[in-house]
Amino acid sequence: MRGRSVRIHAGRAPMRSGGCHDRCARHGRYRGGSNSGDAGKRVIELGCGHGLPGILALKAGAQVDFCDFNEEVLVGLTIPNVLENSKAVAISARFFSGDWGSLPEVLGGCKYDLILTSDTLYSPESLKSLGAVLGQLLAPGGVALVAAKSYYFGVGGGTDMFVDWVHTNTKLKVEVAKTYQDGATNVREMLRVS
Repeated sequence: MRGRSVRIHAGRAPMRSGGCHDRCARHGRYRGGSNSGDAGKRVIELGCGHGLPGILALKAGAQVDFCDFNEEVLVGLTIPNVLENSKAVAISARFFSGDWGSLPEVLGGCKYDLILTSDTLYSPESLKSLGAVLGQLLAPGGVALVAAKSYYFGVGGGTDMFVDWVHTNTKLKVEVAKTYQDGATNVREMLRVS
């Protein structure tokens, strides 16, 4: 796990996103039990990719850490997107790459009021890793919003398997906060973990 702290000053540009990130961002901002827009809140986005949910939290005054397994994603996609989509004000953000298993140690015990993640339940191994790290990173009273498909064909994983794993292996509570079903694509769900 590698960490990089940067202080950024950015201009305006259109947001870029993909996958469940739009749903995670909308839910965390408008419909979730926790408002990501509270100034001073500590937020982390796991598997951040484009970083849209984290960017919305930054714009609302939260302190945001972005984490992705691949440093190339952070350097080539996340950091440029944060810079392009932030208002012309100084913000503070940190960027971390690597496996989640070492993230709590790298963060030095930092706890988060809100954890955002999208499309990170794509395999049985990844959902176990995510479930374990959520329990280590959530602050008392904190909430994690997990946006994912109900099932990832060909690789396993999905929201049902994650809910079962969390109930069996942690003391966390998890509930389906919202289901997205358009009849043409795989069912997607927003889970609220506390």
